[in-house]
Amino acid sequence: MPDSHLREFGQWITQHPWTEVLAVEGVQEKWDIYINIITQAFHRYFPLKQTRTHPADAPWITPRIKRLIQQRAKAFYTDINLFRQLRNKVIREIKRAKKMYYPNKIKHLQQNSSLWFNRVKSLCGMRQASDIPLLSQFSPDLAAEQINDHFASICQTLPLPDKSDGQVGQEDKNFAHFITIPIGDSIEFGQK
Repeated sequence: MPDSHLREFGQWITQHPWTEVLAVEGVQEKWDIYINIITQAFHRYFPLKQTRTHPADAPWITPRIKRLIQQRAKAFYTDINLFRQLRNKVIREIKRAKKMYYPNKIKHLQQNSSLWFNRVKSLCGMRQASDIPLLSQFSPDLAAEQINDHFASICQTLPLPDKSDGQVGQEDKNFAHFITIPIGDSIEFGQK
């Protein structure tokens, strides 16, 4: 917002006679007229500006940053010194916006750990719902198979460890016996 708009609004608000508000007796009527006058002046001195957002834009990219990027692009062909100034300003603004984006998203959630954790997961792009179906409707054997399939699908998306040096770490030795367990027809839980 240009400084000139602020100055014009400041001059208007200090020089406005407010006769419309003073002529009315009721408090609610005074308030309604005052709000109406202020809203009209606000829209006159600070008109809405449309900006386009793109799905690929980072969430911290503000309309101000987008305007600076447009100005920088125009200056590239006309004034190299202005381009360099705007380039540095865009970089600073993006750093500042990025630094403030995540803290502003979670600062009001500090009292509620559940909401905080859900918001952090959504900001990180993690899924909120599990893909494991309701297991109470299945027999124990089928439920175990469903759980196994679910965790196996998760493990298939993980990268394999690099074993090019031929060394096996302690954690690999502990994990190795799980790989070689033969799976029978069914596993009975809770029975001797």
